[in-house]
Amino acid sequence: MDSIDETVQAIKSVDFVANATPVLIQYGLVMRNPAQNLTYASPYGGSQIVMIPGDSDGFAGHFGVGGTVPAPGSVAISSNMADALQLGVGDTIECQAADHQDILDDDFNVVGRLTWYANLTYEVAEVWTQDLPAAQDRFSDVGDPAGNVVIQDMLNPVIMNLDDAEVLLEEMSALNSSETFLNSEMNFYVWIDRGKVITVADIPGTVDRLEFVYNRLVLEGQPYDLYVEQSGLTPQLQRLDPQLTL
Repeated sequence: MDSIDETVQAIKSVDFVANATPVLIQYGLVMRNPAQNLTYASPYGGSQIVMIPGDSDGFAGHFGVGGTVPAPGSVAISSNMADALQLGVGDTIECQAADHQDILDDDFNVVGRLTWYANLTYEVAEVWTQDLPAAQDRFSDVGDPAGNVVIQDMLNPVIMNLDDAEVLLEEMSALNSSETFLNSEMNFYVWIDRGKVITVADIPGTVDRLEFVYNRLVLEGQPYDLYVEQSGLTPQLQRLDPQLTL
């Protein structure tokens, strides 16, 4: 966790950066209601767990989500997931990962399969809601879009406190094998001071400032092997500039 804090401080040292939030994502899980034997798995693949620090309530607000970061040992879920699993606040959700190993005969034909499970249980502390139709409607084929919570490209992730990451990652590491891919990924979401960076009347200057922030983040992130994505806003502004200068 020390390296995470150091990376956050390096990011926040860049001019025009207002804040940075570490976001650890665990992929490839299935969510269950063990009491009623109900299962939720995204049609786009396994579900994700998104782990963020306890003082990151503003993170949810950036995505139009009403909710707070759950305390360690508990999670927040979307209303669509809550409905699918028939769960409410105070109920128990099970996060399940599986490792499969094929059994081969002497001719290397598959004759069976062994499966090991890691089941981690948490209390549902909160049911998150979102008011961002542009994001929610992207997955309109999955239940009621109004009940979706979409964080970037993740549909209805389970939200967990980053303090719980160590135990979860240890379980995933113990389960992982050459035949099972339980990937985890650390991201840093960077928020800039828009008032100081973006000026519609000065698009070339805005693009210059965005590129300055990008280049400084690349430089500051090098000691931490940080890969920096360029802002998607830059090409949009460059396309808009000729229309505003006619």
